Amino acid sequence: SVLIPKSVTTIGGSAFYGCDSLTHVTFVANSQLTTIDNYAFYNCDSLRSITIPDSVISIGKYAFDTFNLGSITFKDVTTWYITTNETDWENKTGGTQTTVTNTSTNATYLKSTYAGYYWYKL
Repeated sequence: SVLIPKSVTTIGGSAFYGCDSLTHVTFVANSQLTTIDNYAFYNCDSLRSITIPDSVISIGKYAFDTFNLGSITFKDVTTWYITTNETDWENKTGGTQTTVTNTSTNATYLKSTYAGYYWYKL
């Protein structure tokens, strides 16, 4: 398990890449995390579920591409966008609106259907 402290604003690219023993990720209350970068939790095959804090405004491609992930809960279910264009992601423009209210659909989208997409909210 890993506890992400309040002061962490970014989970960098490939930060937990291939951590097969990672089963739980906990974000402290009032998290200041804004970005989960590309491949951050890629191949963390023991990770079953995760809750994205409402402070997160961008998620990189393949961030949650992990085999057993079955549930992703977004604390903030307001308007999220997806794009394959990194510049659109960085500038938060040009994406396609998507819904994030269903936890199992979110997991499917982030680990397979739209795994290679960048996600952001305004």
